[in-house]
Amino acid sequence: MNRRLALTLVIAAAILITSALLLRSPRPPARQEEREVESTLQPDPVQEIDKLAESAATARVVLYFPGEESKLYPEPRLLPEVEDPRALGTLLVNELLAGPQSGLLPAGLPADVTLGSFHLTEEGVAFVDLRSSEHATPPVTGSTAEMLTLYSLVHTLVENVQTIGSVVILWNGRQPPTFGGHIDTSRPLRPDLRLVSS
Repeated sequence: MNRRLALTLVIAAAILITSALLLRSPRPPARQEEREVESTLQPDPVQEIDKLAESAATARVVLYFPGEESKLYPEPRLLPEVEDPRALGTLLVNELLAGPQSGLLPAGLPADVTLGSFHLTEEGVAFVDLRSSEHATPPVTGSTAEMLTLYSLVHTLVENVQTIGSVVILWNGRQPPTFGGHIDTSRPLRPDLRLVSS
C-alpha cells in the first residue's frame, strides 16, 4: 500500500513539474514569426512624413500683372510642383485669371473670363483659349491695357515653362486678328522685355 501511495505521489509530482515547465516555456516559433510579420505591416512614420513632403512639394514661379507706368510687374508665388509642361501652363494661366495676391496690382481680364483649354505644340507654341460667356469678343480697352493683358500671359508662360517659346491667344475658341482692335493676335507672341518693370 505504501508503494502504491509513493508511486502515485511521484507521478503527481512529475505532472506538476511538467506543467510548470510548459507554462514557463516561450511561445512557439510560428507565433513569433506571425508577430514579426504583423509589425512589418505597420506604417513607418518617417516614411509617411517623407511621402507627405513629396506630395506637398512646391516650386517658385513668377507671375506678371499689368501695373503703373505701362509696365508688367512680377509677383513671385509658390505653387504645387508640376513637371508636365501642359499641366504647368494650365496652372499658371488659372493663377493669372484669379488675379494678383498682393492687392496692389489690377487683374488683367474681367472676372468672368476662364481658361477653356491649353495646348502646347512640339515647336513650343502654347495655345491659350480664353472663354467668356458675357463677351463674345475680347473686351475693348486702350492699346496699352490690351498690350499689357496679352503680354502678362506671354511673359508668365515663357519664363516659367522651359518648353514654351511663344503664345497664341484664342478667344471663345477662335483666334482673332486683334485682341481688342489694337494688338495683332493673328501670330504667336513672344516676350518683350521692354514691358517688364525693372
